[in-house]
Amino acid sequence: RQQVEHQKALRRANAALAKERDLRLNSQPALSSMETHLRDAKREIQALKRENSELETRLAEQRKLASERYDRVLVRARAEAAQESAGEQRFLKQQVSIAQQRGETAV
Repeated sequence: RQQVEHQKALRRANAALAKERDLRLNSQPALSSMETHLRDAKREIQALKRENSELETRLAEQRKLASERYDRVLVRARAEAAQESAGEQRFLKQQVSIAQQRGETAV
């Protein structure tokens, strides 16, 4: 009787070992597949980081060009406004001078 119990225990232990071995063998492809997927994901992340860096560099360049363009337009607009103002001042001085020559008072 004790020998029968011992054999049953051995069979259960062997069955458990076989089940564990099968699980390990069956999980290897899944682990391998996940490792491959992880490596692919890491490569994709690196590629996205490089692309992001390139886009940030291009954005910085575009901002610099836009700032330079804005500065040029602003300088040109100020110069035009100054010329226009100078022209208006000359015109007003001429009008005052004409009025004074006629003996009129400036309004």
